[in-house]
Amino acid sequence: MFSLDNVIDDLWPQAKPALWQKKVLKKLLHEEEFQQFAARHHHLKGLDTVEQVLEHLNIRCAIPAHDLEQIPEHGPLVIIANHPTGTLDGLALLYAVSRVRRDVKVVTNRMLTHLEPLSSLFI
Repeated sequence: MFSLDNVIDDLWPQAKPALWQKKVLKKLLHEEEFQQFAARHHHLKGLDTVEQVLEHLNIRCAIPAHDLEQIPEHGPLVIIANHPTGTLDGLALLYAVSRVRRDVKVVTNRMLTHLEPLSSLFI
């Protein structure tokens, strides 16, 4: 399960943040909400998790058919995207591509590997 303590231990093992710093970061990262969501939807993995996260946050992805037609159904495909400030646009992109092909994978940073339900989507 996602926890800020695990992320800090993994990424910055020498770091010893003050308790107040951890509390602020946990609040900013919505750690408690992450954990509640994970407990309710522990049975979901991969793209099913992506779809449930978007639904939970009431995010709708309206994708015109002519845009989906640009995604080949088979064969090699590389999509390059940059998400410097968040992951919701990345989840929306995963959702969009998955409407055409279910073999989607993403290169991610080490911090996101702590989101276990999504791990099957990571390279």
